[in-house]
Amino acid sequence: MTMNAAGIGSCDAENCAYNRGAKGHALAITAGSSHAKCDTYMRRGKSGGDDAAKGGVGACHMKDCRFNERLECSAGAISVETHSGHADCITFVRR
Repeated sequence: MTMNAAGIGSCDAENCAYNRGAKGHALAITAGSSHAKCDTYMRRGKSGGDDAAKGGVGACHMKDCRFNERLECSAGAISVETHSGHADCITFVRR
């Protein structure tokens, strides 16, 4: 079975370089390190990503997330929200 990358359905991290119009435009974010956060989040200094691209999840490091299948995200789309000065994947659900 071929997996498709989960998309970024919404992102409220307005000050992220990859966010325009509440959508992530990084081709592939990495989610998870110490917790389910968007490790690709970068404070806006200049715009990043591709305006025409629909952002997606490239890798998920949250082994205990029910959507993690071999370090890939199997959710159809994720939502990202700002929390404590960084962006979190709020689609995360512990197994």
